[in-house]
Amino acid sequence: MLFLPLMRTFFAACGLAACAARPRGLPPSSAQRFDVEAPVLMAPVDALAAAADVLAWAPLSDGARATLRADGALTLDLDDHPVARVTVQRPDRCALTPWGARAVAFCADDGVEASTLGASIPRLVVLRADAAQWVASRDGRTLTRRGACDPADADASVMVACSLEPDGRWRAWRTDAPGALLDRHGAYALVMRCARGAPCDLWLFDIDLARWRSVLLPDPAARWVRAGFDADGRLVGVVHTGARDAVGWFVRGSPEASLRALRLPAPVDDCATDGPDRAVFLRGGEAWVTDDGGLSLRPLRGWRDREAAPRGAAPERVGTRAACSAGVCAIARTFEARLPRRGAGVP
Repeated sequence: MLFLPLMRTFFAACGLAACAARPRGLPPSSAQRFDVEAPVLMAPVDALAAAADVLAWAPLSDGARATLRADGALTLDLDDHPVARVTVQRPDRCALTPWGARAVAFCADDGVEASTLGASIPRLVVLRADAAQWVASRDGRTLTRRGACDPADADASVMVACSLEPDGRWRAWRTDAPGALLDRHGAYALVMRCARGAPCDLWLFDIDLARWRSVLLPDPAARWVRAGFDADGRLVGVVHTGARDAVGWFVRGSPEASLRALRLPAPVDDCATDGPDRAVFLRGGEAWVTDDGGLSLRPLRGWRDREAAPRGAAPERVGTRAACSAGVCAIARTFEARLPRRGAGVP
């Protein structure tokens, strides 16, 4: 195992100008040091293509699978038995997103009969909305729309959001500074702030206490590519360092304590995690899977990416090109990869 130079991750109190008048930032924690290891490459695993009529599928937290087919059928199956089924008129205009043990189909079509969201929520949710405006939490407890619940409350000077809470009620909340919502877990929101001509900064915002905590990268050339929460509330992300020959890092840990960085064999575009150890990493048409948190990687073979990786200037939410749960991953929406268990061989 080759040990590489150490990275440091630390958190500081809110230093935004908007926070200066009301100093509510949390006390800065001491700088953290952690070892960085280069992963060992192991034997490859295979990806399987979905049936030709499958437009998208999503693995859910209880082992069920939601599938969207070309004929408009949106189904939920558990142990090969149908659990629920709805029909959409324009399946090619729908995006399927896992939401804990539920699945949400965001359909850009006026003819869609939207699901009712409240205290009782179906396993299959259909919304007449743009998926890019919504954040479905990995644990399935909150569903957040970027923007105000009431259009009259819109405010461009701050970040506003509207969340369906675990008790079935809608809650409007806002920060006291502008930013872009990446993800939410419980009372915490992950917010990206980008200043013109400067790298984007990642911030943790406590919704209940209205407090900020920044997530800083010590290398001036380091930049966030992806960031988000896993189902257990850990912060996961992809970081690139280096200007010309970029180096990719998988970052993971408690957003309120220390983060661990693992160097990847390539500057990946995205990743998706399943529990504390298993994950998949994507880079263009390449992919790797791990069963030990990134200490060893297995190349994924047999899949072809249908679309180019996004090249946006601002970092995006982690897991937009893949979703993993219950030991399987949906990659590029139509390929399946089974993640090996720790210590398991490749069949």
